[in-house]
Amino acid sequence: PGASAAEDGVDPDAVRIVGSLGPLGCQWRVRRRHPCGDIGPAAGDGGVQRGALVVGRNPSAADPSQWLKLRKAKARGAKIVVIDPARTQIASLADLWLRPRPGTDAAIGLAMANVLIAENRYDREFVERWCHGFDAFKTRVAPYTPAHAAELTGVAADDILRAAHMY
Repeated sequence: PGASAAEDGVDPDAVRIVGSLGPLGCQWRVRRRHPCGDIGPAAGDGGVQRGALVVGRNPSAADPSQWLKLRKAKARGAKIVVIDPARTQIASLADLWLRPRPGTDAAIGLAMANVLIAENRYDREFVERWCHGFDAFKTRVAPYTPAHAAELTGVAADDILRAAHMY
């Protein structure tokens, strides 16, 4: 892999889009039901209900209260997907651990978004009401199929597709 996402063939604008999602995908959608499952800090006991996507973060060391919430959610049956080249405690807890080449995790996020859009696994009403620039985002993720992301990241296309379906 190259020294930067651009050198690895990942669009830098796309990195900014995916990077803005934060450490837990959809965490900003507090108290809303959405196609990603009921993910967010308002769920249940203040933790995750149906699932979590943890990208490049080790909550057991960085955020013990979040780590506790994730462990409780897992015990209740929530699915956890981790995208991180390093084996962390959360990776060991995950239902699916994707180990991309360093600096290429954005390609997985874009491929997951591609799958969710292509398979209509998103809340159209929510997007129409609250999201600005969705058509541009849709165009941006279109080239990032799971197969293309697999080439860039070293993660199997089937695992990327599975992550999208779990998300």
